[in-house]
Amino acid sequence: MNKNKIIHFFINVTFLQFLFVVNLFGKEFKKLPCQDFNISENIRYSCGRIEVPEDHYNNSDNKIDISLVVINQKDKEFIDPLIILTGGPGGSAITERRVQSWLDNPISVNRKIIIFDQRGIGFSSPLKNMSKDFFSTFRKDLSFEKENFEIQKIINLYVDDAKRKGIDLSKYNTFQSANDVNTIMNVLGFEKYNLYGGSYGTRLGRITQELHPSKLNSVILNSPNPLVGDMLVSRLISYSKSLSRVFEYCSSNYECSKLYPDLKDTYNKVLKKLEKKSIKIDINNEPYYLNAHEGLYFIRRLLYSNDALTKIPLLIKEYEDEGGPIIEDLITNSFRDSYNYAMWLAVEKYEMFNIKYDEKYINKIYDKLRFFPTKLGFFTSAYLSMNNFHENTLSKKEKKLKKSLVPTLITVNKYDPVTPPENGKIMAKGLKNHYLFIVNEAGHGGGQLECRYKIIIDFMNNPMDDLDVKCLDIVKRI
Repeated sequence: MNKNKIIHFFINVTFLQFLFVVNLFGKEFKKLPCQDFNISENIRYSCGRIEVPEDHYNNSDNKIDISLVVINQKDKEFIDPLIILTGGPGGSAITERRVQSWLDNPISVNRKIIIFDQRGIGFSSPLKNMSKDFFSTFRKDLSFEKENFEIQKIINLYVDDAKRKGIDLSKYNTFQSANDVNTIMNVLGFEKYNLYGGSYGTRLGRITQELHPSKLNSVILNSPNPLVGDMLVSRLISYSKSLSRVFEYCSSNYECSKLYPDLKDTYNKVLKKLEKKSIKIDINNEPYYLNAHEGLYFIRRLLYSNDALTKIPLLIKEYEDEGGPIIEDLITNSFRDSYNYAMWLAVEKYEMFNIKYDEKYINKIYDKLRFFPTKLGFFTSAYLSMNNFHENTLSKKEKKLKKSLVPTLITVNKYDPVTPPENGKIMAKGLKNHYLFIVNEAGHGGGQLECRYKIIIDFMNNPMDDLDVKCLDIVKRI
C-alpha cells in the first residue's frame, strides 16, 4: 500500500456506533456518529468514509470522500458480501429508507451488504445540486423555448461555479466510480464479493466487471442501462415503445378498454390542449403550472412505477379533468434533493452524449417517433445544454467492453419505459456465463420482490448452477 496515501476506515464500538477516521501516519482518531449521515444509530450496521483520488488514472492530488454503510448481523458468520450500486446516475444511497430496506432484506441474513453514495452524490463529496433551481423553473407557466432558455442558464452558471472551485466535472463518471468500488472493497478487506446494480447501477456494475473481474463472485443487473446509445434519443425511443405497450395492454384488457375505450386518442388530445393552455394546480399553497411538455415528462415518470399499466390511464384522465391526486403526487416528488442532477449531467455528458446531435437532428427524431405531440420537458433542454458541462466524451471505441466470464444474472421488465427488454440483450453481449430474464411486469425495476431476492440469493450461493425461477412470470429467457 502506498504510505503517502491516507486511508480512512471505521470501527463499530460496543452499542454506540461511531465513525472513526484513521490516518496511517498515526494522527488522532476522529469520531463521527452515523447520525452525521442522516441515519439513526443501529448495532447492525456501521458507517464509514474512504478517501480516493478524484482521478484514479493519474492519482491526482485532489481527493474526494466516499461514504458508506456496512450492514452486518451481530454474531453471524458471513460469506462473500454484496455491494449495492444505485441508479441515476445521481441517486443517493445513504438514506434512512434505503438503509432500512436492506436491513430488512433476506440477503442480509448471512451476507454483509455494503451501501455507498457514489462520488459527487449525497455524503460522498457531493457536487452542488441544481434540483431546486430546476423545479422553480419547471413550476412556472413557460413555453418550451423559454423553459429551455432558463434551464440552459442554470446549467451554464453551475459550470462557471464548478470551474472557480477547481472541480473537474469530467472526473465524475462511471469508470472513476468503478475504481471507487474496487477501492472500497480492498480497504474493507474482502477477497471476493458480489455486485447488485439497478438501472444506472447496472452500467456501473458492468464497468466494474470489466475493470476488476478477479474479485467478483457474481454480478446481478436489474433493469439494464448499457453503455450504448444517446442520453436523449434513447429515452425518446424507450418512451415511445413503452407507451405503445401500455396502449396495447389497455386495448386488450377488458376492464381498461371499457373504462378508456379511446385512450390513445385522449392522450394526444389532452397534450395538445395543454400546449394551448396550462393547468394551474396549487402545491403547498403555491401555484404550479402544468403544460404539455411537462405533462409528457410526468407520464414518463409514472411509467417507472410497477402499477403503471393501471395508473397511466388514470393520469391521462386527470389531465382531461384538469387536476387530481396523481398529478399532485408527481409534482411534489419531482426534483428531490436526494437526486443530484449535476452528477447526472456529468456522467451522461461523458458517456451518453453525441456532439453531432444538434437541435435540428433532435427535432427530426421527434418527427419520426410516435406519441410525441410535444417535446419531452426538461430532458430535451438539459441535453441541448450538455455540451457545455465539460469537454470530455467517450468515443464509440472507448465504450466497447471486453468479454467477461463472471457469472451474471440480468432481469428486465417487459413494460419498462427507461430500460426496455432490448437493453437486456445489449447488456448480455460478451457475457459468457449469464442468465437474461424478460419479466411480464410494468415499471422500472421492482416487481415480485420476494421471488427475486430468493433467486438472487440462490444465484450468489451457486452462480454456475441452474436457477429455479418458477416464481417469476417470465416472458422470455435468453
